[in-house]
Amino acid sequence: MKSKKQIVSSGICFDSVDEMEFYYNLKSDKQVLSVDAHVDMPYIGKNGKKIFSLILDFVVAYKNGSIIYYDVKGYTTCVKMRNGKKVVSTNPAWTLFKLKRKLIEDQYGITIHAIVNGEILKERGRGK
Repeated sequence: MKSKKQIVSSGICFDSVDEMEFYYNLKSDKQVLSVDAHVDMPYIGKNGKKIFSLILDFVVAYKNGSIIYYDVKGYTTCVKMRNGKKVVSTNPAWTLFKLKRKLIEDQYGITIHAIVNGEILKERGRGK
């Protein structure tokens, strides 16, 4: 399990070592023009009021003109003991992230890539 302790490097507060390493990988990529960290993406309801915000870890502009949205996640499952047996279930934080991500993607017409263990997570049923 990852530590909840935040890490400050280059004036940026990272939530994990994985997030910091992904940032430095992006910064060293010669195809990257800019990296914006911790970008607030508010979800606006039909009444025009903000319902919630999803803080994306990185919004990256590439030299080819594309803009890619990334969010680094520690884990998607959790293990609990139930009746003396290990039970693997979906991490509730992951479930909430997926719901918020779908709403933000729909509102902004974007695709948000979840990064787990330094790789873009391939998810079943994602048409984007």
